[in-house]
Amino acid sequence: NDYAFKGNTASARITIPATVESIGVNAFYDCDNYVSIDVDSSKVNSSVTSLEIKDGAFGNMDSVKTVNFEPSDSSKDNRV
Repeated sequence: NDYAFKGNTASARITIPATVESIGVNAFYDCDNYVSIDVDSSKVNSSVTSLEIKDGAFGNMDSVKTVNFEPSDSSKDNRV
């Protein structure tokens, strides 16, 4: 959803499951305490074939240090 977590400072990590199809406009904008974003890139047993990231979804998140794209069942670390 658009603006879903905008300004949230309570958490330090975002985990996006493979079933998510879209991240809304400014969904995580200005979430200053987040330092890591994990995206489950596994499409096994999932009808989702892509992830749409809308304008400003991760805007103004200066403290993010890593974005990981990897299958949830993998121990391999694919940092971007």
